Amino acid sequence: RSEVWEKGGAGGEELAREVVRLCETPSKFRYAYDEKDNIMEKLTAIACRIYHADGVDLIGNAPKQCKELSALGFEHLPICVAKTQYSFSDDPTKLGAPDHFRISVRNLRVSAGAGFIVALTGDIMTMPGLPKVPAAEKIDVDENGRISGLFWNTANFKERKITHSRRKRGILPMSLRLEGAPVASQISANLKKRVKDLAKQGVYPKIAMINVGQRKDNVAYCNAAQRRFQTLDILYECVQLPETVKQSELVERIGDLNHNPAVHGILVFRPLPDTICEEAVCDAIVPEKDVDGVDLTSMAGVYSGRDLGFAPCTADAVLRLLKFYRIGIDGKKITVIGRSPVIGRPVASLLLREHATVTVCHSHTEDLKGACQQADIVIAAAGRAEFLKREYFRSEQTVIDIGINYSEEKKKIVGDVDFEDVETLVTAITPVPAGVGSITTSVLADHVVTAAEQMQRSGTC
Repeated sequence: RSEVWEKGGAGGEELAREVVRLCETPSKFRYAYDEKDNIMEKLTAIACRIYHADGVDLIGNAPKQCKELSALGFEHLPICVAKTQYSFSDDPTKLGAPDHFRISVRNLRVSAGAGFIVALTGDIMTMPGLPKVPAAEKIDVDENGRISGLFWNTANFKERKITHSRRKRGILPMSLRLEGAPVASQISANLKKRVKDLAKQGVYPKIAMINVGQRKDNVAYCNAAQRRFQTLDILYECVQLPETVKQSELVERIGDLNHNPAVHGILVFRPLPDTICEEAVCDAIVPEKDVDGVDLTSMAGVYSGRDLGFAPCTADAVLRLLKFYRIGIDGKKITVIGRSPVIGRPVASLLLREHATVTVCHSHTEDLKGACQQADIVIAAAGRAEFLKREYFRSEQTVIDIGINYSEEKKKIVGDVDFEDVETLVTAITPVPAGVGSITTSVLADHVVTAAEQMQRSGTC
């Protein structure tokens, strides 16, 4: 029993004596594995014997790190697993002791001073770094001696709403950064098993990505997608065409891919040259392989709420991020800034399907500031670098920034929202980069695997 909180050091004497007694008591400690086992064998032993998992999957950088640590002679070190406390699995939503699950290890690192290897599983995070604005700046004492700004209770992960009454009592939140990496990691962990199941049936998910010309942003996205596909054992084919390609030649190439049973997804990078009609090219992709939701059938499915085709990857990524962080959508007022058929319109339709009250704003909207301030959630997809400043927002809001813009002033990628100006005001916000954009390639991979599963069931692959 400790009374340190009340009596200082004197209140911890009883606890200290008990700790000393336990340290002096002989123990019968033993590892769950043979100390001579390699890293993978140790991880498997822990997962199966302690957590009763079916096995272990190394994802992301973990396979490479495992080889590197072995080559450096660290195999003899014991393993410390960092995992959610809510479940024997690495998924905090599967409470308790679920059946038939595998542990996904996404990162392996050496804690040389402590003398063990740390295995990060699922979406678990280690001790975070300090924010740009120290929490101490939010601590205050009013004229009645009441202290405010000390705590933000995150224990109840399923409810992040900060009510006005709690704010009046001084429980003020620091802004939560809605990082995309944990969301992408969760999607990837689920895909691994599905890809393996398809392989057992002789089906190997494959995407064909068509790029016309040499736009740097398209090349960068293509490279990022390839890296994601490699970690998931998804096959990919990059079809590089010159900027002078004729529309008929491009459509013919898409037709060949449509009829190729080994290809399950087709993605055409846009924008296309002015000599090519984008609508005609997008509509040339058959709906069952349109993994980025650009053809008429896929768009009809999004706007009508029917199960037709796929939603655009970025719009889908926004919904997955909100659900991952348990940010309520049902009944909430959500303002979407931007009405493009690629992001603004489809994300608004997906939110309506989740029973949100959606306002879509654009360049002709009057009182954009008022439309933003009345919302519970603001989704920025306007494509204008940092034009949304602090005055567009209020406290207790969630901000999802989809914008990807290059700032000549700051010489870096920024969003539509002035992140540094707004972060200290709102409850939660996505960074740019490392926010929604880091999820889209995982969503694309999910769409490809889903397309392969659907084609396998229908006998078309």
